[in-house]
Amino acid sequence: MDANIDSVINILLCAAIIGVGIVGYWRSRHELPLFVAVAFAFFAVSHFLALLEPSTAIDAAALVFRVVAYSLFVFMLLKYVRAWNEF
Repeated sequence: MDANIDSVINILLCAAIIGVGIVGYWRSRHELPLFVAVAFAFFAVSHFLALLEPSTAIDAAALVFRVVAYSLFVFMLLKYVRAWNEF
């Protein structure tokens, strides 16, 4: 499969997850779906950057967005585990 098609599919899937995360937050007011939406927004940006002409600067920016997204997931899971241990 072409790399551009992969990136477009990933962006569309990220958009769907972002939408579900935002709706989940609006309905529940829990932070977890909002963190998921924000993390996938960072993943979507990194996939969009992959559609641009390859360059060292774009690759570095995509890496930064992915590191931020993964860091949000780690933060979110640690927050969830700490909340779970309070019960």
